[in-house]
Amino acid sequence: MTISVRQRYKDLVAVIHPWILKFEADVNSDFDLDRSDYVVDVNHDLIYHVAVSTQIDIKRFKDFHLSDGKDGIPKVEDRPRADAVKRAAYTIKWITRLRPLGVVILNKDARLPIDLTLLNESFACHFASVAIGAELKLPSGFRLTDERQRELIYDLHYRNVNEDYLLALFQIAFDAATGEEVVTGLR
Repeated sequence: MTISVRQRYKDLVAVIHPWILKFEADVNSDFDLDRSDYVVDVNHDLIYHVAVSTQIDIKRFKDFHLSDGKDGIPKVEDRPRADAVKRAAYTIKWITRLRPLGVVILNKDARLPIDLTLLNESFACHFASVAIGAELKLPSGFRLTDERQRELIYDLHYRNVNEDYLLALFQIAFDAATGEEVVTGLR
């Protein structure tokens, strides 16, 4: 079953607005700011483009990896839905490329923290956690440790991270969360 672009967009929007409220509350309390200093802006056209681009990448992945080897690609209705790892990796790729979240500075005298420049990367990681957590059906959700989360946000912002890296990272994390052995020879 293939999810539609419209549904992918709705999934992003359903996660983004509650996340923004929590993000703003955390930043405001950590840095003694208030809502009169800045506001987080969501560009819904770019969110839609994230959904479209993610859909295209997933289709391309399926076209290549799910080919039947004879006369090409299986019918769309015969393809499995992309797993959470692929949805997370490709969505992160497009959120960090298209940067649909922005900060509007309302108080030019306010000293705004670096956290606000990492807004898209932070949301992308949160969305990936939600997508993977939902598939794993974990009661407490799925989340990288704080240290690993900070490292991933840093890498997404300052390094050249591609979807292959993200696919590998989240597949290893997913496998570890399901109890699958991901490293041997440690015992």
